[in-house]
Amino acid sequence: MNINGNFPRKLTEREIDWIFWMLPENKPGYRDYREMIKKMMVIGYGKFEPDNLILGQPNDKPNEETFFTPVISLGQIEMKNAKIQISIHKEYKNQIQIDIVNLLGDVIPENVYEIKRWSYAHWIPGEVSPATGQSVREVKIFSKTKHNLILVISPSDKKIWLHEIDSGINYIIPVTNFFNELLRQRKEIFDKASGLNPNSIFENINKFSDADINNAFINYSKLFAKVDVGAYEEMKEKKGLLDFLKRKLFKGYGKRTNNN
Repeated sequence: MNINGNFPRKLTEREIDWIFWMLPENKPGYRDYREMIKKMMVIGYGKFEPDNLILGQPNDKPNEETFFTPVISLGQIEMKNAKIQISIHKEYKNQIQIDIVNLLGDVIPENVYEIKRWSYAHWIPGEVSPATGQSVREVKIFSKTKHNLILVISPSDKKIWLHEIDSGINYIIPVTNFFNELLRQRKEIFDKASGLNPNSIFENINKFSDADINNAFINYSKLFAKVDVGAYEEMKEKKGLLDFLKRKLFKGYGKRTNNN
């Protein structure tokens, strides 16, 4: 696909088809993005031209800060001779960055035979991963007043996203910084000598409790401010019957020791 470097320009029909499919109309949050994009034009490139398109108003200058905003939609258009990955960033100062990259080459062919397409944006609670069709782990982020966030961990495709229930938006969460916080919750699970190994953490994610994951996400969000977690808080680990019996046994043993 040859992209004209003269700006501003309108999105091509193919770009509109791909982008709007990554923004499902049945979800209010993504519907809002569709309406915003309809009123925008491509005003320039981001950090990596020509893969990063910046959308805005015709007289605006591209703001490279859009590169650092959270990704609200990520998916692929799979073809016989290309694999197009599309990521759409959160709106920032009335501009939106959209990345359209061919993972199998430097350019996007004009004539393509599409095999399938998928996007994390289409995911809803209870479903499998859109990328692999494999099961995911869902953890509700704890709050005494709000119940609007679900963190989703997908070991099969090594991805994490945050589902916002009201808007339907699925924010893609960078793995490394979140896992650093997760390891701080349970340092004993992994050998320090092995360092941070995301693959190993994904494979052993069931060793972490919902409380571990919740608390790691709260701390991660406070540090990196990807989403607003002001109404959410850390949760205490729930103690089961076995923990209760262990405490009773330990107390009883302590009393007998003191009496001897």
